[in-house]
Parts: sequence; structure tokens; C-alpha cells
Amino acid sequence: QYAVGVEQGGEMFFRRVCDTLHADPNVLFIGSDARKAFQNFDRDSVWKLVDDEFPELSAYVRMVYGVESRILLKDAGLGDPVQVLNAVGARQGDPLGTMLYALVAQPILDEVADAYPSVQIDAFADDAGFHGVVHEDVVQAYCLYRHLYSLRLRGELNDSKAVAFSLGVTEQAARAAGLPADMPWATAKLLDGTTAQGGFVLYGAPIGSGEFVRAYLAAAVSEAKAGLERLSYMESKQHKLIMLRMSFCRKVMHIQRLVPTSEHADVLRDYDDCLV
Repeated sequence: QYAVGVEQGGEMFFRRVCDTLHADPNVLFIGSDARKAFQNFDRDSVWKLVDDEFPELSAYVRMVYGVESRILLKDAGLGDPVQVLNAVGARQGDPLGTMLYALVAQPILDEVADAYPSVQIDAFADDAGFHGVVHEDVVQAYCLYRHLYSLRLRGELNDSKAVAFSLGVTEQAARAAGLPADMPWATAKLLDGTTAQGGFVLYGAPIGSGEFVRAYLAAAVSEAKAGLERLSYMESKQHKLIMLRMSFCRKVMHIQRLVPTSEHADVLRDYDDCLV
């Protein structure tokens, strides 16, 4: 679990999966997608784990999450507003939210890992990845995780938004190993809204064929260029600089930190020209 207590955990998570796939083309990877993960997990799974692992936080967590919160629904057609009691998930903006989610998910990941020792499991918060060379075990590990996630946390994994990928295994072979029929294969939505084949997106960066990486990078540059054009409507130069450094440049630099872009220098040069 790279999301808690691991410096630059997201980048380490990306490198772990990316390097494993490129080191052995026979590795099959399945990335899960939990539907509204932080909002929907059962809080009853938290108490004992917090008592055992973080007793110094037990009283605080019970004070914050031990009582039902109130959600106000406006224009619900049942009066304005409607108050709905909520006793699931973490509170929005709570710095402990990621930790609590990782805490309740860890026993499930451990149980799946023990059941399928041939499968490597890596996770970053609600993103769990299963990969290995025994394809049937990878698929069954994912299915067991989906079952236990629903049983223990009362949550739901969304197969249609998960992804399966391999640099050497064909989709036909993966389906024959039991890959769910509605799970996308090597498909991802790019930043410009289009869909590309040949890879997937993990932690905001592409993993896949050279063509897929180039398409994702081109879409990111296109989005950044459109943002740069909109900056011309801002009067304050200071505001322009803040938007440039904290938004547009950061997205492109994030991809460059994780993915070798030397083969796509022409795409990045187009972006550099716009900055000049």
C-alpha cells in the first residue's frame, strides 16, 4: 500500500507496475476501480482495526465517525432541503480519510495475497493492481478481491471501469483465463476526451505501447496549449504565472517524471514553443 507512509508513493506505485510489465511481456495486469470508494466503505470495519493498530487515534476516530453525519439535499422534491443521515465512508477533506480507507482495505489485500502467492498485489489508496505470469491466478485473485470487498466493506468494484493489460499476452488468452467480459482491455480515455487502444493510465501517466504513450502525451500537450491560450484573457500577470506553474506545466512535468519522453521530443517541442 503506497498511499500511506510512503514518500512519493504514487510514483513508486507507477514505477512498480510499469517496470514489471516491461520486464516480462508475459505478465498480465488487472487494475481495479472501486465505485466511490472513500464515500461508501462500511465504518463498522474501522473500529477494531483502529483499536489494534492505532490505539492513540481510537478516541478521535470514534468522535468524528462514531455518530451519523447529516447530508443536505437541495431540490430533492421532498422539501427543501432534505436531511439524510450518513454513516458510511470518510468525511470529505478529512486528512485521515486515505489512512482509514487503506486500513480497512489492507486485511482484504493480505487475504488475497495469501490465497494466491503467485500474484503480486500493489495498491495506492483505492487503486489496487494484480499482476503475475499465472494468468488464471491473476484473474481469480481479482475476483476474490471483488467478492471480499463487497462482503467486508459493503462496497462495489466496477468491472466496466477497471482495466486489463499486457505487453505480450493477447486479449483472447486473457479472456480464456477468465477475465470478465465487460472489463476493458488495453483501453484508456485521453485528456482530450478521446479513447485510445494499446495501454492504460495509472497515476495520471500512460503505460503501454509507444503509440499509446505518444497519443496520451499529445493529448496532454493539446490540453495544456488550450489552457495557455485561455491565459491571455487574464489581466494579472501574477495570476497567469500561478496558473502556468501550478496547473498546465505541472501536468506535463508529471508525465515526464514517470515516462521516458525522448522519443516524443517533437510533441513536447510544440508545447515549449507555446511557452516561449
